[in-house]
Amino acid sequence: MHHLYIREPYQVPFLGTVAISKAQLISCVFAAFASLISPFLGFLFSGLKRAYHAKDFSGTLPGHGGFADRMDCITLMVLFSYFMLS
Repeated sequence: MHHLYIREPYQVPFLGTVAISKAQLISCVFAAFASLISPFLGFLFSGLKRAYHAKDFSGTLPGHGGFADRMDCITLMVLFSYFMLS
């Protein structure tokens, strides 16, 4: 069995000791970043683009502010994934 899938005890704040595999731990980190941090950084980048008048108001995705706004969070996830896995 690959070492990524062998359960080991980890000390988790507020939960105590939990036996999970390294693959499950990495998945939890990705899920937490994607659901908690990435959307707020997307809002920050959207505000920065608006301050520099670089806002993309195209009609490609009506009601979503344009293609560049949809790519902010995706770009952040790609960068996070690259640094996390390298």
